[in-house]
Amino acid sequence: MSIVDEIWKDVTGYEGYYQISDLGRARSCDRTIYDGRWGDRFCKGKPLVATLGKRGYVYVPLCKLGKPSTTLLHRLVAKAFIGDCPDGFEVNHIDGDRLNNAALNLEYLTPSQNMRHAYDTGLAKPMRGEMNATALLTNDKVFEIRRLSAQGLKDAAIAPMFGISRVTVYDVRTRRSWRHI
Repeated sequence: MSIVDEIWKDVTGYEGYYQISDLGRARSCDRTIYDGRWGDRFCKGKPLVATLGKRGYVYVPLCKLGKPSTTLLHRLVAKAFIGDCPDGFEVNHIDGDRLNNAALNLEYLTPSQNMRHAYDTGLAKPMRGEMNATALLTNDKVFEIRRLSAQGLKDAAIAPMFGISRVTVYDVRTRRSWRHI
């Protein structure tokens, strides 16, 4: 779709103030505003300057009746062109590019579907082993447990050495856990 074919819709709650396009752009609308000092004056609409947030999503500034706010651009596009977000759902970028906020690239998914999409597309990596904040063992300890097991030490004897359960030793030894190393 080219910019010539671009479709613009009012931003919900900001009708007459801002519009959003199916290509993921935002603009203010032409309007007359009251300036207490000078009376009414005409304001020409213009494209909004988007800001890239810390997590890689695009934000746009909106203001109505002197109350400013910043809103995620992809949420505005989804609401305008897909419809209201069902309870418990999130907006997903189909191609995984957080900068591509075109309506055709957005869909509503449950949080678990959205996370699965992130893993499937390589956007998220599983936090395995030492990288997992809840890990009780380190890579070196796993190697040591496996070495001790190979020497014939029983799981019940190894467990107290590392402050873990006998079942955890069994899982490490049989590679039910920590299989990535």
